[in-house]
Amino acid sequence: MPLQFTEEYRKAGDIEIAKDQIEGIEFILSRPGAILSFGTGMGKTITGLTAMKILLDRYPNTKCVIVVPVKALKAFRREIYSRVGYTKDEVGIISTHELNYDPIANKVIIFTDTNIEKYSDVVVDIAARGHKILLIVDEAHKLQDPGSKFYKTMKEIKSICTVSWALTATPILNGLDGLYYIVDFFCPGFLGKKTEFDNRYTIWHLEDVYVRGGKKRKVKVVDGYKNLVELNTRLSNIMIVRQKQYNLKFGSISEELSPDEYAIYEKVSSGLMEMEDEKRNFSRRLHDLQRFVDRSYDEDESIRELVQQYNSIQYSTKEAMLLKAVKKTLEQGYSIIIYADYHDTVHRLHKVLMSKRKELGLENIFEITGNIDIHTREKVEEKIGERDIILITSAGSESINLQRANCVIFYDIPFSVKTTIQVIGRVCRRDTKHKYQYILTLFTKGTVDEYKYRLFQQNLDLVRSATGVATDLPLNERYLNIDSKSARELKDEMLWHYKGSGKKEKRRTKKVIKNFLETATLEEAKNAIARNKFLVEPIDSTSDDIVAVPKLYPDVDLYKRYINNEIPLTILRAKYLDFLRSDVGRKLVNSIHRGVLKNAGTLIFVGNTEIPKILMQEVLDQYVV
Repeated sequence: MPLQFTEEYRKAGDIEIAKDQIEGIEFILSRPGAILSFGTGMGKTITGLTAMKILLDRYPNTKCVIVVPVKALKAFRREIYSRVGYTKDEVGIISTHELNYDPIANKVIIFTDTNIEKYSDVVVDIAARGHKILLIVDEAHKLQDPGSKFYKTMKEIKSICTVSWALTATPILNGLDGLYYIVDFFCPGFLGKKTEFDNRYTIWHLEDVYVRGGKKRKVKVVDGYKNLVELNTRLSNIMIVRQKQYNLKFGSISEELSPDEYAIYEKVSSGLMEMEDEKRNFSRRLHDLQRFVDRSYDEDESIRELVQQYNSIQYSTKEAMLLKAVKKTLEQGYSIIIYADYHDTVHRLHKVLMSKRKELGLENIFEITGNIDIHTREKVEEKIGERDIILITSAGSESINLQRANCVIFYDIPFSVKTTIQVIGRVCRRDTKHKYQYILTLFTKGTVDEYKYRLFQQNLDLVRSATGVATDLPLNERYLNIDSKSARELKDEMLWHYKGSGKKEKRRTKKVIKNFLETATLEEAKNAIARNKFLVEPIDSTSDDIVAVPKLYPDVDLYKRYINNEIPLTILRAKYLDFLRSDVGRKLVNSIHRGVLKNAGTLIFVGNTEIPKILMQEVLDQYVV
């Protein structure tokens, strides 16, 4: 007789098991391997633990091993005692800060995922005593990489378990590869061999990449997907998906940077700052651009001069914008979650908010970052009151309930849309007392902020769908491509390169090309000695040896507007880079790149503005073999 949910389990502590949770319980109870994909706030922890209790009550010789992230330990410990009703004698805990277990007396042992490798012999000991083992893995999307130590350790443990269940709100993270390995872990062979899966559901080709020593190897590049409706239907046999509808209200606030701020931002983004360490070349690093806009470089000696200029302003445009938004929100009696990408930014915002605490009517400020220990983070859940602010990074985006707040302000828009969804999930909880959840994005125009905001707007419907009623995975091409597409566009827009095993080869080639590239004004070019002189701006030249290349700057009107001081360099550069990264522009840049390598003669980009420098840097950064 299959295991089923019965009335005796309907009450879990002081809560009643909901209908969709009962569906989830019965679904995983009927399968030796299953994935419970409940959205944030849907109660997947209590759902999984109730199913566990039903199984252990029916089969007393079975024990349960639960593997959870460090930040989820508190929630599991609370639920298993207060909701499921187990005593401390029945539950063992193995974590960095707590080592209290008895493989004989304990019905359940909870491991943190950082300690499972070290104490995996405990699971082996349980099996050796003749017990059947139920394995539950929370945040199971961490099993998407079969090459990781965590995956390999868990695979060994899984081999001695009779039943295994996954709990995750996001089974799709980085395309179908990760989904395949998660499914194959809990239901081996269900999707066939990896090559069969790829051929059935992806469109791909092999591409040469260069590795150490200049050698080539073939890698698989995914071009698209197919048969996704069929895949979704198949997955419904081993995976149950549930989402809840929330009343999200989206809004945004934007401001132009001041002329002084723009001038400093220009120095950062134009490449005028030279740094010896390419890993730290801050004009080419997306993260550093964001840090600069956020004014979180106070202790960075390498850019001390710029920091001093920037910090001569008491509050930056972005900080002043945040203060206004916070004041209006707190006046409504709400509590606010403010997301920033970096803990340095969080510390900066803490200082700014404290300096205006009385004027804002602010009560308490809490921080949840990777630098805050887990016990301190856990206490925040109970301490949140009205007119409080919780400053978080991605460390506060999972396995923590912040539903006492009902407003999220994105001071930084996350690099990944899926992180955005997780952050919003902190206020989208089943037991929220708020009718509406407010989501506010802040961005400064003409900076990395605005670029990320444009991507956010393009994908807003996906954010909405992830917090709306759903019973299927978002298996469509747009969702699957979202992060890879965003990453490519952000990398192209902000010139963030030098990644991967071919890094040294790229640097060597860049150095060779750099030896043969120069820029010059029209006047300087007349007396310069070079095999090739290309006029790359829409201006006239009477010199016979300077060749005008109008295709390299097709937008004459935009150029004239810049010359007439109608638009700033920021706008000109952004538009010009958009052209250079179009299909036509890439072909032109790549042909220059190849020509330099082939001819090994000095090439001069000629023009009277910043355009020659921008083009030269683009040629240097677009590595094409």
